[in-house]
Amino acid sequence: MAAPWQAEGPGEMQGMRFFRQLGEQLRTIYQGMSRPRRIALVVLSSGCVLAMLAVGLYVFQTDYQVLYSGLSAEDAGAITAKLQTQGVPFRLSANGTTILVPAERVHQLRLDLAVEGVPSKGKGFELFDEMNVGMTPFQQHITLDRALQAELARTIMQIDPVVQARVHLVRPEPTPFIREQKPATASVILKLRPGAVLSRSAAQGIVALVSRSVEGLTPENVTLVDTSGRILSQSPSDTPAPVTTQMEYRRDLEMYLSHRAEEMLAQVLGPGRAVVRV
Repeated sequence: MAAPWQAEGPGEMQGMRFFRQLGEQLRTIYQGMSRPRRIALVVLSSGCVLAMLAVGLYVFQTDYQVLYSGLSAEDAGAITAKLQTQGVPFRLSANGTTILVPAERVHQLRLDLAVEGVPSKGKGFELFDEMNVGMTPFQQHITLDRALQAELARTIMQIDPVVQARVHLVRPEPTPFIREQKPATASVILKLRPGAVLSRSAAQGIVALVSRSVEGLTPENVTLVDTSGRILSQSPSDTPAPVTTQMEYRRDLEMYLSHRAEEMLAQVLGPGRAVVRV
């Protein structure tokens, strides 16, 4: 059945007449322009449209913030895989070691990933929650070593400028059949923030932390190494020369100034977008 005819109201007729007259006037004005003015009008109109589109994109674009930074390749791969599974958009920066996600989802994603144990920092004393009743003394000894190593690594990674840390402990298993037990030893490898240098006081603090956290371990038996292979620990018997002390003071001052400048620039440019050298 044909739709019933509906008469247009007076308001609709006046509105259509207004727009028709406006279109005719604009057409008359455009036809009365010279060719250069027509080109200028088209360029100006196109520029206005592009400017409005740019403003709209800037206003409605998604704000990305850092979810995690300074990640290893394994942790970055595990996190991105979980984000893809959940359908969360993300971006990578700093050679894939920093992951950015929409700002409104940062805190919830950190909680969700922490529950799943990502990024992995190793299990500490949580290992004893998984112990079986029939574990041998040797297995218990190894489990305690693994727990101590993970807990120490977690604590060391809270020290600036340490990004990652691994701790290796060698604790001889106590036995009544050996009169003289070998001393316990420890090796700590550190990955520092790019461009950062670990100060002497921080290195001594890490050595003291490790030695006093493990029974029978002395500071002399703790070796501190960075990822470039440089030994950062120093024997207490070694007395630094005055020149070395002055150089280290200057280095620490340069590190402090560059770090402060990077923090100020990061507030304006965003994290990871500024590098300062003094």
